[in-house]
Amino acid sequence: MTAVIEALRKIPDGARAVVHSDSAYVIDGITRYIQKWRQNGFLKTDKTPVGNQDLWEALDALSGPRVEYRKVPAHAGNRENECANDIAQTFSQKKKIRLRDEAFDVETASLASGRLPPLPRVRYPVYVVFEKGALEFYREWEKCRMAVEGRRGVRYKKCKSAEELAFTLENWGVRSTS
Repeated sequence: MTAVIEALRKIPDGARAVVHSDSAYVIDGITRYIQKWRQNGFLKTDKTPVGNQDLWEALDALSGPRVEYRKVPAHAGNRENECANDIAQTFSQKKKIRLRDEAFDVETASLASGRLPPLPRVRYPVYVVFEKGALEFYREWEKCRMAVEGRRGVRYKKCKSAEELAFTLENWGVRSTS
């Protein structure tokens, strides 16, 4: 809940936001229960205090018609949700995390024209993912696995050289302009 509050604090006044979360606690609390809690002085139906009242009040104050809440399934292959979960777990353990690897994050190339722009320079081995006209490249199997898990029709392969990558892409019907 703290992450949602902090994210909403960064949204400029008047801007709209959509919060995607796998937390039924947060989604149901702010969309289904908050109004009754406010009316009942933050007491539940059994007359016990609502936990985290201060956080609920902060989230309520930041919400309203400009914020939409959407529940996403947990651990179902949603790449952004899996990444957010990994970050939250790392922070909860008081560990440092490198949020972006400048040497290699995820490179995406659009294939709207049916032809691929020149391929990004990558270190090998590399995991390549192809779905719906877009290519993504990952340095680590775990990140690739998280990206493809739960997605239908996605192609992926570990390539150990530029030649193997070119061969794979050609077999998938992808042609580079380089």
